[in-house]
Amino acid sequence: MTATAPERQAGPAAPVTKRPGIGIVIDPVKVRWYREHQRALSREDLSLRIASLGLTDEAGRKLTLTKDAIAKIENPDPVRGRNPKPRSVRALCAGLDCSPEDLMPGGPPTGTDAAGRRRRGGHLRGMRDFAIANGIRYTKPSGGMSYNRPLRDAYALAVGGASDKEVAAAVAKARALFPAEPPAGSRSVYSLKLPAVTHDVLIGAGILTTAQLDARSDKDLTRLGLSAKAVSGIRRRQAEAREAAAGEPDSQRLAS
Repeated sequence: MTATAPERQAGPAAPVTKRPGIGIVIDPVKVRWYREHQRALSREDLSLRIASLGLTDEAGRKLTLTKDAIAKIENPDPVRGRNPKPRSVRALCAGLDCSPEDLMPGGPPTGTDAAGRRRRGGHLRGMRDFAIANGIRYTKPSGGMSYNRPLRDAYALAVGGASDKEVAAAVAKARALFPAEPPAGSRSVYSLKLPAVTHDVLIGAGILTTAQLDARSDKDLTRLGLSAKAVSGIRRRQAEAREAAAGEPDSQRLAS
């Protein structure tokens, strides 16, 4: 006899089988260690660095990783974590300036011992002094340390015995890209605290700073696949950020 609809609904639920994650198995602890201790980057910094490299895959698509995707890759929880696809591993290694073998389980030790921490601390202090002396920015607009790639390259040449000409050229490049006094409007788009989906679209389109976002019209943003509601939310957050930076609402300044 065929079961009726209520009988079928009341029956035992079918067991849910969790499928194995698709992707490359890497050590999430090592990813986080390389990001924080070797490169001194926040997830936001790493996301923006990867986007700025202009990487593409075999199909010509841009390689990007949002800070939320990086957080999932770094999560050691087998359910909430994520095994990245090969294209994501490539982007991750390019941003961290490491090889895939460095992130594999059982790879080279991360050197988290006390002596290793002291060596890293001395290296980073030396890099900060070098950045200050040469007018290169080493902090994020929101505060905290952010040792950018051009700064690290210039410092490596300086302490590695390179010629004065090579060091000067590297310093000039780092200072041009990351001046100690950043131009107005150069804050990261992440500073606007937009929804993760909106961040994904902006970063994927190469819009990394609020200045680049200001240069795009509503129609430009809609062409990227953002809804009218999402664009409206972006403009609202931009206005709030400008008011916060000025210390008072736009309406009050106009009234005065």
